[in-house]
Amino acid sequence: MSYTEKTYFTMLAVYRKVSQSGTPKQLSKVLLALEDFERRYYNTHGFSALMSLMFEAEERGFLVH
Repeated sequence: MSYTEKTYFTMLAVYRKVSQSGTPKQLSKVLLALEDFERRYYNTHGFSALMSLMFEAEERGFLVH
């Protein structure tokens, strides 16, 4: 697993934790950080790579629907 994948999965784990017991302000900050990460990843690696990363996160149970 690459450093980028670890970072993304960690951010998703933080999102899950904050969405369950955090304040709206904390949740907003986490969502903005995730959006920024995904935007930079998309601009650097392209749409296909971002979708692959999201698919892997979903397979590992990190994505919250």
